[in-house]
Amino acid sequence: MKMGVITSGGSLVRHQQQAQHHPLQPQQQVSLPAPLQPRRLVQHQQQAQHHPLRHRQQVLQQAVRLHQQVPQLVRPRQRVLHQPVQLRQQVPQPVRPRRQVLQQQVLHHLRVQHQRQRQRQVLQPQHQRQQRQQVSFRTYDYSFVSNIISLSIAPPCGTAVTNPSGQILSLPAGSAKTTYTQYTYGFTANDLSSTLSFIITGEGGAGGVHYWLLDAVSVNHTNVSTNVLINGDFESGNLNGWTQYCNTTANCDTASSGNYAHTVTSPCYAGTYCVYDSCKNTDYLEQSFSTVVGDHYFISYYIRIEPDKGGPLQIYVTLT
Repeated sequence: MKMGVITSGGSLVRHQQQAQHHPLQPQQQVSLPAPLQPRRLVQHQQQAQHHPLRHRQQVLQQAVRLHQQVPQLVRPRQRVLHQPVQLRQQVPQPVRPRRQVLQQQVLHHLRVQHQRQRQRQVLQPQHQRQQRQQVSFRTYDYSFVSNIISLSIAPPCGTAVTNPSGQILSLPAGSAKTTYTQYTYGFTANDLSSTLSFIITGEGGAGGVHYWLLDAVSVNHTNVSTNVLINGDFESGNLNGWTQYCNTTANCDTASSGNYAHTVTSPCYAGTYCVYDSCKNTDYLEQSFSTVVGDHYFISYYIRIEPDKGGPLQIYVTLT
């Protein structure tokens, strides 16, 4: 026991010596740092578990709640978007009166343009108005002339004609010449079309075989210096462009055949062909042509009788 005391006494002495050099500090001085203290660390962990997580969970829960509430917030927007669609469907109804207003504005604009154009025409000099009429006439369509001809009323056949309406020439055989003589007539158009007719009576091949010759027929539209007749010089060798009535053997021939109007080669005034006619009971050769109201026209043709002035012959030229 004493040996153990002695042995332990040495270590005790050394411990005391160390204590003298390094005196022990109070318990508070050797305590752990605040972050490392077990109690505070536990409290800090508990606070981190309870307080911060609670706030974060609340924020997440609020986000989830907002996400869940998004469809509810979108529903009013869908309703707002649905309203323009309904308005688009209703667009045609309010647009109709607006179209009517636009049409009225366009018509008013056209009326104003027409009035201004008429004012300019009144202020234009005479030669400028003639140039305007020339341009409009050059673009005129004569395709309906054939329709006018087809709608003409056929005259009666079998009897001689006396004093037809619209005549611009009445030439009996006694006043005719055995050489080609020019006859003219001028007029101002008062309608959209006119018809030039040659009504010819001959001997039908009997007697002295008197007959008429017709050549170089023209209708000049003086505003544009244009001949508006078709085949007026008969140089096609036939009567294309002309209309014939009563040109039959029964109506025209007596002692010989072929006395109704047809083309011959001699004797003619100009060119190769002219018209021969000696129909006993009168036949008709006519052509219709379009006209511009207010414009001037000049008719010209050449007539000759053969072989002399005798016979009960008569020729009328009419304009209707």
